[in-house]
Amino acid sequence: MAAGKYSFTIEQGTTTIFEIQYQDSSGTAIDLTGHNARMQIKSGFGADAILSMSSSLAASETYQKGSNKAFLSMSGSNFSTAINQGKIGIYIGHEVTDDFNFGEAVYDLEISDGTDKTRILQGDVRLSREVTTI
Repeated sequence: MAAGKYSFTIEQGTTTIFEIQYQDSSGTAIDLTGHNARMQIKSGFGADAILSMSSSLAASETYQKGSNKAFLSMSGSNFSTAINQGKIGIYIGHEVTDDFNFGEAVYDLEISDGTDKTRILQGDVRLSREVTTI
């Protein structure tokens, strides 16, 4: 299956949170049990990453919102959705977006079960520059 296309805007200096629903062609949620996800934002193909995010957590860690954090949650944007519901939460804290200085960039999102890797989403990222910097 080809990766879906979705473009989004990050507002500089704000926390960015959104969620993707991964479904099969009939609209049924894909069970993400045993999967990890990773996502990178780059200024262009082959460029160094502006931001790298992962869903991998150490056994003692839990998803925690924080201004200096950026990660992917396999339990949706509320961090509590059952993993078999196919929801991946994207979280980028405001201190991370404070430092962004790109105009347009590209990204993709991949999942892996340890054997197979699937690129499920790709697109453009636009940065909306902050005016108020208090």
